[in-house]
Amino acid sequence: MANTVPIKTSDTLAVRLWSKVDRSSLNGCWMWTGFVDRDGYGKIRPGNYTRGCVGTHRVSWVLSNGEIPTGLFVCHHCDVPACVNPSHLFLGSCKDNLRDAVAKGRNPQAAKTHCIKGHPFTPTNIYRPPKMPRKRQCMTCKAMAQRRYVTRKDISDGMALEYLARCGVRVTS
Repeated sequence: MANTVPIKTSDTLAVRLWSKVDRSSLNGCWMWTGFVDRDGYGKIRPGNYTRGCVGTHRVSWVLSNGEIPTGLFVCHHCDVPACVNPSHLFLGSCKDNLRDAVAKGRNPQAAKTHCIKGHPFTPTNIYRPPKMPRKRQCMTCKAMAQRRYVTRKDISDGMALEYLARCGVRVTS
């Protein structure tokens, strides 16, 4: 989701940002040398009394191009999370960012051809949950899980709970 912390630009924010940027990279990236998160994105506090940090690439965009429209992300053409070079940044939706990642081979989920159990991801074997349409689930695995799932009301009089437990069937009330 796009960062929702407002970025109020000021001269001090610009000085703080650009003072921690290394412009000597051979690929044209301007590398942020301050704090980076676990994904490699630079982070900075936008003001003295502001809670939370914002991405340095977002601050670079705002300082160079103006506000970021609601719902859009600041994406990297160069695929270097710590880069703050405004010419390497572009605005895009979540969909644009995912398409860019897939086109550049950076989305490991899109490259998967089989589920974790080895069933192929074919158009007839893929289930997409309504609330998560981008997620792929194996229909074969889903059907197997549903067969193992039994409720107490589904159990006939002759079935013993101990037998079902030994078979690995989860019984719920």
